[in-house]
Amino acid sequence: YTSRCSSAASDVYKRQVLKIELTPAENIVAGEGDKDNDVAVPPPGSSVAENSDAVSAPALPAAPRTPLPDGPAGEVVRFTGHTGRICGLEFTADGKRLVSNSQDQTVRVWDLESARETWSMPSPKSCRDLSLSPDSRYAASCGTGGRIYIFDLQQGKRVQTWKRPRGPGAGMFLGIDYSPDGTRVATTGLDKIGRVWDAKTGAMLFHFPFKGPNNQDANIFYTPDGKQLVVSPFQSPGVVQVFDASNGDLVADIPLGVKTSSAMMAVSPDGSRFISGTWSGTFLLFDLARRTRIQSVQVSGGGPTALRLAFSPDGRLIACGHPNGRIFLVDALTLKKKATLKHAKGTVTALDFSPDSRFLATASDKHKDDPSDGIDIRVWRINYGDLEAGG
Repeated sequence: YTSRCSSAASDVYKRQVLKIELTPAENIVAGEGDKDNDVAVPPPGSSVAENSDAVSAPALPAAPRTPLPDGPAGEVVRFTGHTGRICGLEFTADGKRLVSNSQDQTVRVWDLESARETWSMPSPKSCRDLSLSPDSRYAASCGTGGRIYIFDLQQGKRVQTWKRPRGPGAGMFLGIDYSPDGTRVATTGLDKIGRVWDAKTGAMLFHFPFKGPNNQDANIFYTPDGKQLVVSPFQSPGVVQVFDASNGDLVADIPLGVKTSSAMMAVSPDGSRFISGTWSGTFLLFDLARRTRIQSVQVSGGGPTALRLAFSPDGRLIACGHPNGRIFLVDALTLKKKATLKHAKGTVTALDFSPDSRFLATASDKHKDDPSDGIDIRVWRINYGDLEAGG
């Protein structure tokens, strides 16, 4: 089924034509950077037979089943209600809800089964990022207004406000992430300082400097084992930094080998690899332990573009959200493009896979030349059978 929901009761749903293009598997060409530096490293969990291109996918991990029916690939739910750019979008751990924050200064929770918005609360000014605790009990929303809001998703209310530290630019938060055990929250700031906070009390535990220019983005992620923090700033030349998550000590600088990095990145579910975006429609795949680049992957062309990136929890797919409103699905093992989703004409600003990897949620901004193409969230069914069939 396909449905559209809105916070405005008067919205009338019009059934949409299936908006997915399934393309035959094709090799992705090398992208920005020196491909001679690419290292042929078999992906984790794969087995490559001698003189064969066959690659076996890792076993799917156990995950709660998202309460949407099986069926053909395509759009299944659409949510509207936000009036400003959507900065963060995440599925809850049980796969039943989506949480989003927006520059309209709200955090909203959307129920997938009923296809309705369940509640909305004020969010920090000029929001930048969103992170859910591992059990999805809490949502942390940050922005450049110098506040971090902690929401209790069970009670449907804000329970904590963490105030900005002192100093020029110190309160302008850019990125945020809960630790895998839920005890800590890490942030990046416009002052080029990373901070780690006690998730229960909001006390700042320690801070550390990271590289990057002023007035630009900087994302931060915990590795799945919780032992390291990976910081990806927008800068030239591109570099990703890895820090000890227990004390903020620098572990490694990883040069990306490109003129400019976009700050968009994602860490694989097993923590062995990460992908980093560039400004040329390319993403770079790295071996995190070896600190080496495996391959550069060109998914689109046409001018400076920054991709939104995500791994599926089962490790099989990489989703790349494009400023032209398309989302490219790439096989994480073979690095072949599998499908293209047509969200809208506006920029894809956020995306996230469901815990069971069966669905992908994407958010799109308004298109500057087409006001009718507004801000919304769409949920897509990812049918692996359709992907393997190539259409």
